[in-house]
Amino acid sequence: MKLAITPWNQRVAPVFDSSERILILDMDPLRQSEGQEFDFSNKNPADKVRFLVDQGVEQLICGAISRDLELLIRDQGIDVYSFIAGNVDVVLNAWRTGQLNRPIYAMPGCVPGRHHRWGRRGTGTGYGRGLEGGYYAKR
Repeated sequence: MKLAITPWNQRVAPVFDSSERILILDMDPLRQSEGQEFDFSNKNPADKVRFLVDQGVEQLICGAISRDLELLIRDQGIDVYSFIAGNVDVVLNAWRTGQLNRPIYAMPGCVPGRHHRWGRRGTGTGYGRGLEGGYYAKR
């Protein structure tokens, strides 16, 4: 099973759409994979999706990602863990142990499991944990 993650200074890159590197790991449970890092800087969004498909990637871990690009990736059969933040090694360990849905790995203002609730004008539905209190403070 191949897993891709967008690294930036040993952390998950904050935005997939403008990420310059992609790390692809073969997550075979019988052997440890170092993975291979590729240059993503000169690829447009469609080329990035095509590259992931050509590499046989089945799951992607990334930071923020535009709605259209995430849907395009999902349409190719790739599972997307979006709006993830943290050190790459720590995030990969969380993925391996099934802990990636914990709030500690969510980008600020995001809640795990609610990454795909898009509201009007791209503003989301207010489920974030920001200073305004998000969805529940509006009631």
